[in-house]
Amino acid sequence: MSIRKKLNDTMGRIPYLGNVLTTEINKKSLVVLAFGGYMAISSAPALAANVTVEAVSDKETVTLDTKVSGIMPCNIGYFFRNRTSIDYENNDQIGSFSLLDITYPLGKGFDIVAEGQFADGLPFDPRLGVQYFKGFDNGLTFYALVTRNFNENPNTEMTTILVL
Repeated sequence: MSIRKKLNDTMGRIPYLGNVLTTEINKKSLVVLAFGGYMAISSAPALAANVTVEAVSDKETVTLDTKVSGIMPCNIGYFFRNRTSIDYENNDQIGSFSLLDITYPLGKGFDIVAEGQFADGLPFDPRLGVQYFKGFDNGLTFYALVTRNFNENPNTEMTTILVL
């Protein structure tokens, strides 16, 4: 039995959340997740969030990019991102990608990261990693995130951002 199959079987046994974590994502579940997350965050002042929504369109599709981030009690950070593209002609979703990062500070700009990625037609992809953030006096900002999954075909992802 593959590691991914074992993980999905194990996650599926978690009461209430198991089916959510192992079920394919569709438009209805994305809307429910976005609305539920918004309601939870907006109703809890301690979870005040930074929310950005960006729409990008071309001749055939529109892409909605939503980002929600903030700090929960005990200094636990969260970042949720969803990119969904919809075809104008058929009003069909043609692609969607979501991720959720939960972070905990280790010190000196380093955080440990637990990440989950969801993409159309693919199973849930849990990842672990580390992020680093450093702001300089001259306004320069550096950010790096390295995550790795541990399934049958493990891979490592790295994101770096340098802002002047």
